[in-house]
Amino acid sequence: MNYNHTIEKMNIFSIVFISILIIFLVGLIIYSLNKPINNDSSAWNVNMTEGKKSAPNTLVEYTDIMCPHCADFYKAINNDTFKKKYIDSGKLYIEIRVVPILKDSGSENSESSAQSAYCAANQKKFYAYFNELINSLSRDYFNKGIGVSKTGPFIPKLDDSYYTSTAKTAGLSYNKMAECLSKNETSAEVDKACSKAINALSSGGGVPFFVINNKFTTSGFSGGYAIVEEMLKAGGVN
Repeated sequence: MNYNHTIEKMNIFSIVFISILIIFLVGLIIYSLNKPINNDSSAWNVNMTEGKKSAPNTLVEYTDIMCPHCADFYKAINNDTFKKKYIDSGKLYIEIRVVPILKDSGSENSESSAQSAYCAANQKKFYAYFNELINSLSRDYFNKGIGVSKTGPFIPKLDDSYYTSTAKTAGLSYNKMAECLSKNETSAEVDKACSKAINALSSGGGVPFFVINNKFTTSGFSGGYAIVEEMLKAGGVN
């Protein structure tokens, strides 16, 4: 038996299989990017945006903080490579729209975490807080397999101290966060955002849900930085 020939055939098969898989994934992205949308192009909360408003390209993400795949996406873009290429260069304007969509699926922390995010936006430190909260949830729950599927185990109910301590670590005012949460100062804004998100997502898709250049959409995320770049390219961001 010619083992070298057999190994060579196996290598060719592997290359062909991987190539087909990549083509399929890119095709799936492009297909999903052609769904009809009901997106509001104006920023819902300017303190949840990043980059220059005059940028030629926009990326809007609808996210629920209790969504582990949403966390994966944020981790994929929260690096110097992405920021230098897209944000610092003035190429891309990003807005994160935090909406407690998963509360209807039994996530009892979706609404409280969303309110805390808007409280952070009121302090004009949304991204610092959001980054710290995502890291905390990943460390305490997602990375341990908690809160990552509908069959459980589920993240226990988080009280205000989880959010206030996270805010303090992120450099926000502990007292302002505590007061904002105790008085439900952002509940009306969160409810309004949730209603608007349901309208935007009516064309189909769950969180994370992306709108690129206000005309291309895709939902869900699995992968890393390379998938982010494919999404952006499919949406016309070069």
